[in-house]
Amino acid sequence: AMKMYRGSVEFREKRGSDFHIQVGKALKECKGHSEEAMQAFMLATQCGDGEAPGLYEIGDVHYEARQFDEALRWYDKALACDSSMALAISGKANCRKDQGLLEDAVELYKQARAAAPKDPTFTFNLAQGYEYVQCYDEAVECIDTFMAKVQPTEMNTVNHFAIPLLHLKLLFVGGPKHHSRLSAVLDQIKAYPEVAKTAVQKLLTHWAYYFFLSHLLKDRVDCQTGGGSEPFYLVGDSHILTAAWRNMTLQGRKVHTVPKLITGLKAWHLRENFSFLTVSNLETCLQSI
Repeated sequence: AMKMYRGSVEFREKRGSDFHIQVGKALKECKGHSEEAMQAFMLATQCGDGEAPGLYEIGDVHYEARQFDEALRWYDKALACDSSMALAISGKANCRKDQGLLEDAVELYKQARAAAPKDPTFTFNLAQGYEYVQCYDEAVECIDTFMAKVQPTEMNTVNHFAIPLLHLKLLFVGGPKHHSRLSAVLDQIKAYPEVAKTAVQKLLTHWAYYFFLSHLLKDRVDCQTGGGSEPFYLVGDSHILTAAWRNMTLQGRKVHTVPKLITGLKAWHLRENFSFLTVSNLETCLQSI
């Protein structure tokens, strides 16, 4: 394959930036060929309109290798060529998120969505960013704004169909004031065409949340948060949702259980000097209590 690529007209004449980028993406998926992928992306930068996309792809190679500072450097190079490139802005946000700088990540996700408001990817990323910093109302509003503008005929990518899965989780965790809307979103997801259902099931975590909540909500009793009831916080991963938004008496006190969700939280994430998104998510969550 590499021999054929190097023998191609596009390679010899340094033209067809998208050709080089597609080759680079294919090489990136092949173990041990990241250097060849970088060469293909670098060639794309020499093909006129391919400079910003090629620089962005080089940044992505470094991001996937968790070389965040180097990734940021290449994303900035891409933005120097095209300041409105939403993918590069979002790439920077992903780096900041994985570095534990969640507030910085949210600001960058906002910029990415502003640069490409019709792309569901950037609405999804921003809503999830709000979730990481415990801003559920903002996350719900972010998705509401997007869904109010998208037409049914425009629901044509996996990311379009992924948004309601995230929406369902946000509405539930966001509290009783949002719960009257859950059934409508459940019905929307259940009505997906089979091809869309098959596609979103590959988004394992998000489909798992939908599957779990669709069963949990069958026999839910509405939670009442007033009347002298105190909040009792449940901090953890998806397992806490079973007990979330329940009224109970605990040691003689009337309480209602409030979920503080940290997706994937496990004890080993909390090892000393261990840097991981989940740790920053947990710290931000605890500060919000």
